[in-house]
Amino acid sequence: MKRTLILIMALAAFAACSPQTFSIRLDKRQKLDGIDIAGKSVSVFCTGEDPETSAVAMSIAEGFASALEADYFDGETGIRLFAVDSIALSTESLLSLVVETGSDVVFLFVPKLKPSELVPNGGKNGRSYPVNLHLYAYDSLGEDSVKHFQGTSSFVEPDPDAGITEGGLKAAEGIGAAAAVRFLSKWNTEQYSFYYVSSMRTAWDEATEAVSKLDWKEAIEKWMSLLDSKGVLVRSALEYNIAAALHLSGSNSLALKWLEVSEKDATMSLQPGLRKRIEAEL
Repeated sequence: MKRTLILIMALAAFAACSPQTFSIRLDKRQKLDGIDIAGKSVSVFCTGEDPETSAVAMSIAEGFASALEADYFDGETGIRLFAVDSIALSTESLLSLVVETGSDVVFLFVPKLKPSELVPNGGKNGRSYPVNLHLYAYDSLGEDSVKHFQGTSSFVEPDPDAGITEGGLKAAEGIGAAAAVRFLSKWNTEQYSFYYVSSMRTAWDEATEAVSKLDWKEAIEKWMSLLDSKGVLVRSALEYNIAAALHLSGSNSLALKWLEVSEKDATMSLQPGLRKRIEAEL
């Protein structure tokens, strides 16, 4: 999640104890269909029918992992790579990899190399290697089934008289990077609103400042400290704010519980929209 703009607080001319609202605009990562790896641990496996194909498979896996790490891990190493001699392509076998690694999601690359052919390469000849690529994915937090993706691609070995050298393996990483595209983040800009009460209690202002920094933990702590309010509207507003912050931090089940408490205390205009957003992600 990324903040794009903090809107100026829209405080109406109400009494000091009445809940008012302010809004922020966020770039929010959208949930992907099929395999969604946001917030999950990931391992990538590869296998090949011979040493040359196995080396290509590892390069493809490296390119794939690097692309995902650039998106989900800010470029830091966050995905483990493993080479396996062979593996049965079944839900049970990929589930065993989940158990073995402790990862939420596992990917398995199985490339098939086709006969190479000479091609022009920067004014010289190179050797193009077509690849029939199979990618299997299992999300232990999603559907209990293996997803299978298949496609064809190729990479160019710059030395046509050698086997597959380091230059060719480096080129093969591009196949993995291309395969990662379907799993990369998609972002939408969305507006979220919160309640605010103008008072002498600085916790309201500190919570609003935490929201501006997308520090949901700090904002929740400040709103929690104000829950002793005797005003039912103010208490409902605080409970709504806590629910919204929990939703934005990914804790949707707990967010729904807080929203239900808010709705029980009082009916407020922002509640239906937040409920719809939470339920869409449960």
